[in-house]
This record gives sequence, C-alpha cells and structure tokens, in this order.
Amino acid sequence: MLTLRQAITKLAFTGPTTARALAQFLGVTAPFSLRELLLIAENSPIGSWVTVGPTLIHNSDLGAGGRLSAIAIDPSAPGTIYVGGGAPGEYSNRGGCGVWKSINDGASWQPLTDNLPLTYPSRFVLHVAALALDPATAGRVYFATPVGIFRSDNGGVDWVRISTDVSANVPSGVLLIDPKSPNILYLASPDGIHRSVDFGVNWTLSRSGGDAKGLVMDPTNSQILFAAVGNGIYKTTNGGLAGDTDWTQLRNGLPVSNDISHITLALCRDFPGTLYAGYSRASAFELYRTDTAGASWSPAFRNSVDNLFNDTIGVDPQTPEIVYITGEKFWRSEDGGKSFTAQSGPHDDQHRFAADPVIPQRIYALNDGGIFRSSNRGTSWIFCGNGIANVEFFDIAIAPTLPSLIIGGTQDNGTIQRAGNGTEWDDMGLAGDGATVDIDPTNDQIVYGMDQSIDSISRSPNRAPPWTNIADGLPKNACQLAHFQVHPTQPTTVLASCTSLWRTLSPGATWSKIFTPSSGNIVRSAVDGASGVYYAGADDGRVYAGPGGANWQLVFSHPSNSSVTDIEIASSVVYVSFSANGNGRVYRLTGLPPAMTANAIAANLPGDRTVQAIGADRKLPFVIYVGTDLGVYRGSSVDGGTTWSWIPYSHGLPLAYVIDLEVHPTTGVMRAGTFGRSAFEVPTS
Repeated sequence: MLTLRQAITKLAFTGPTTARALAQFLGVTAPFSLRELLLIAENSPIGSWVTVGPTLIHNSDLGAGGRLSAIAIDPSAPGTIYVGGGAPGEYSNRGGCGVWKSINDGASWQPLTDNLPLTYPSRFVLHVAALALDPATAGRVYFATPVGIFRSDNGGVDWVRISTDVSANVPSGVLLIDPKSPNILYLASPDGIHRSVDFGVNWTLSRSGGDAKGLVMDPTNSQILFAAVGNGIYKTTNGGLAGDTDWTQLRNGLPVSNDISHITLALCRDFPGTLYAGYSRASAFELYRTDTAGASWSPAFRNSVDNLFNDTIGVDPQTPEIVYITGEKFWRSEDGGKSFTAQSGPHDDQHRFAADPVIPQRIYALNDGGIFRSSNRGTSWIFCGNGIANVEFFDIAIAPTLPSLIIGGTQDNGTIQRAGNGTEWDDMGLAGDGATVDIDPTNDQIVYGMDQSIDSISRSPNRAPPWTNIADGLPKNACQLAHFQVHPTQPTTVLASCTSLWRTLSPGATWSKIFTPSSGNIVRSAVDGASGVYYAGADDGRVYAGPGGANWQLVFSHPSNSSVTDIEIASSVVYVSFSANGNGRVYRLTGLPPAMTANAIAANLPGDRTVQAIGADRKLPFVIYVGTDLGVYRGSSVDGGTTWSWIPYSHGLPLAYVIDLEVHPTTGVMRAGTFGRSAFEVPTS
C-alpha cells in the first residue's frame, strides 16, 4: 500500500513526476492537473487489487471454473490454446472474462485482456464471442465481441480494436480466416455473414437474412463456405464476394419451417463433403447429414434427450461417423448421428466443442464450468482450466469474526467458500446455481445461501452439508436472485426482499411480511445496527424506513423512479445506489426518519458507469466505494459530505463487472465480487 506522497516518490525514481504519469499510476483517466490530483487524494492510501480467485473450485466432480464459450488452438503448436467467454441470455448485460492463454496444454493460464484501456469504455469488450488465429502469421490473434473486433500481432500481449463495424454474440459467434489469403476474414453475426478483405478493419455484409449461428469453410477450397443464417443454410463457391447473390440456399432434404430458432453446422476436415446441420425447433432438436457437400441431405437424428442447447455441434476431423452435440450434457455418436450417448465427466451446460488439430481423439468441451479435455473422444475427462479466474458471482459475503473467510453464490457453480489464503475455493455442497449469501455476524460457521428463487433460502451450521431449507412461508418459485440478509445485531433474524419485505425471527420458523409498499416492489434491505432502524428500497426508486421493522414511512423518492441497487449504512448515514444515470446514481441520506435529508453525490462519477454496489469504509466516515460495470470508484468529501469527488480505485483490477463490495469492519480489507472475473481484494487503510 502506498500513500499518494509515496507514489510520487516512486514516480520520481522511474520517470518525470508529471500529472500524466501520476494519473496513470493511480488509474485516474480524467484530465486532472497535478495540483488537483493532490487535492483529491492527498494522504489517501492507494492499494493494489489482487485476485483471490477462484482459479479452481474443488467439488465432488473434476473441479471447475467459470463459464467459457470460445476457443482457438494453434495448429502449429497445439499446446497453445486461447479461450474466452461472456454471459449470454438474461445475463448478457453483465461482464465477460476476456481472453486467456495457455502455452502448456492448459497446465497454467494467463489473462490477456486485463489491461485494455478505458478508451474502450464498455463492459462488452470482455465478452469474447469468437477467437481465431492467423495460420500464416505467428502471434496474430483475433477476437470478436458485441462491440467490435480486436487484433493482436504479438500473441495477445497488446490489442487494438480494429473495427466497430460488426459485432458477434456469445456463444454463437464464429470467426474464420482464409488460410490461403489471411487478409480475408468471415464473421457470423446477428445480422448475417460479414466479410473483410483487409485483415478485419473494414467489413461488408456478404450474406444477409438474420442471425447467423453456423459458419464452416472447406479446408481444401477456402472459396467454399456454408452458413446457417436465420432458418436456412446457404453455400458459396467464390467466397461470397458479391454478397447475397453469391450464396445459394440448400433445400434438398432440409426442413423449411417457421419454428426453427437456430441452426449449427459441422464439417469433417478430412472428408469436407460431409457436413452435419443441427436444427433447434420449437418441439425438438433435429440433426441432418450430407455427404454431397450440401447437394442433398438426410435426417440422421431427432431429439430423444432433454436440454440440447445446440450452441455448437462437432464432427471428428478424420472420422465422419463420430459426431458430437451439446446441451446440458455432452453427447457422442459413433454411427453417423443415428444414436447418441451422454459422456460422463464434463460440467453441465456445454457451449463449445473443439478437436486437437493433430490428435483428433483429443477434444475439448467448454461449458459453465470452464474447459475440460478428453484424450479418448469424451469417454473420460480432466479439468484443464486451473488458473483461469473467471467465476461469475451473484453475491459475496464476509465474516466479521474470521477476516480470511469469503463465501459467494455463483452462476452454475453453486455456493463456494475461501476460508484461508490462496486462490482455490471449495464447493459448500448447496446444489444448483448459487445466488445471495450471508454469514452470521457472531459465528462464522453459520452461513446462508440459496439457489435461484426466494423459496430456496437455506442455512448450514458448519459451512458444509447438510443444508436446511428455511424458506417456509416465502413465495414459491418467485424473485430470482432476490436479496436477503442476516440482521447485523440480532443474528437469528433474517430479512428477505421479494415484492414485500419478509422477516423470520428464527431460522426455520415461518416467514411473515413486515412491509408492503403501495407501489413498486421491495428489492433491497438494510438495518442500522446502532439505531435498529430498518430500510427497504423498491424498484420504483422509493426508500422506506421502519424503526425495528415497524411504522414504515417513505424517506426518499428518486426523481426518475430508478430502481434501488444497493443500500449501505455507515455511522447511521445511509448510502443508496440506483439504476440511474448521472448524479442520481448515488444518494446520501442523513438524519433520522422520517425527517431525513437526501443529497445526490455522484455528479463527477463518470457518466456512463452503472452502479451495482456500495462499500463503506467505517474508519473513514467521508469515504465510500462503488462497484460499477467497469471497476471500482472511490468517493470522498473534504467538507463534511456536502460535495464529493470520485476517482477510479482500480489499480490492479481488470475491466470487471463488479457485482458486490464488502469492506471488513476491523481490517479494512475490501473484497469485490465480479461477474466473470472471480473476486479481488485490496487494503483500504
């Protein structure tokens, strides 16, 4: 940890002590003068964030990490692997994990995109939809995102966003490079197939017609491509140079229906006339095969198993009878797709398949648990993602009585804990997805967690199974990812926010409503341990207070009715964040209800940052932190809380989507739980 003066001293030995150099060291991007920087941060401790993982989750299976959905293997050195991912569907507005690289066949990994500059101020730059390696130029790597294309010419050390003309979505993006003319690239995107002839700088729409989720190239003739666009399959024999007219729709034997949601494609490398097409339809998954390069197709398989996502399908590079399809499980066929068997081992929810270019029986599955490798075409697996810190947290909690303890609820990796040092975490045995978590403030053995809905709240007396469901009386199958909390001074009292504010006075006893607003839904709560006042925030921007949980009164109404995202209390001062823009993202409420004074304090917080979480430094009464969609910011006031200044507090922190902040009340160590980049910590004092 360095004070600002120590930072200046360090800079004096390494280069000119200029405002620009100082700002770069502190992670400040605003154009402050050196004097302004001194006034803002004089004598303030500047910490450096470090990852606390998980880089590996120990579970009863093979181990796991966070979700991955893009992969590229170097054909000249198959031990060099690039992977990436992001959040699809309902979580697509949250963060991704960026690009990671291994040069030793997955034994260790390093992040490649943590230092992307804020000149790309979008959380979507870390959503890796597709990866591709230039076969003609060693070290040239591309990755596609929802906000453009990035390229590195030195193996991922440095990146440049070369185009914002096109986008690709997770997990359906496909990026191909013509091996004979590597200046020509193709991208499957939400509006069709795009083509570039200048190494990805400029793009034209080669095949229109809707969302493209399948794209393959004939390895013997790069002018021949097959594309799944909208609800049809198209073929070009001249690289799609002239646009739509160069593509012919393939029909013979293929279904024509309005209930086709998407199509995926796979081509056998050594028998390029053999292709498979996976059709996701309203009632079934269907697999079709051609051995005539698309001239005619035959049905091979109709869904007889559940949860076939059809994010990708695959075929063995040498043996066209071996076919793979993805879903909740990983499925393999050895008879040309006529029948499939689930292969035991990989984590649930498969998103991408890849085969080793040299050893075809060695395959990779990317899923919600990271990356897994099989040396026997899926019969058995090992986890090979140890070192990738990309877990998607929904919530974290810390223990006042055990400073080293962190627990968290994660996407598809359950509820996990870090009880000591290091970056490897342990599964706590609460099955399913994780969500909100909390810890008894007087006993760090007693923990709480949940699956996705509010009626799954459970309690463990020893941070391990068995867990006991304590949700009797709460709504059934409602309020996904709902907030709940343990009372800070009455640890047998637990509150839950689900339309109303609910309370149980003893875990296991029936819950009851203690407050239902006249409008909106309660989404957040907090309790002032000193005064006993309860606070409840609603999705229409209203904040209510109830002494002891009774006699509720409205104490603040957001001017734009933006939803409450967090409530934090420090020394009886209430900080509330909202899903608003500009100054209205954070308010400071002082006084006692009902006569509370509210001041907006986010005026110079960068205007495009959304605020999900607040962390209060209990040792510094006029300092708070906010977790945003791109890192952490520190707010401070030198005039008793009237005016506030904000600076980035992200030294060592990647461009992460920060979902939660927790500051330990005695050590001052702050933890950040992110969606897509695991967890980090930093000393604040």
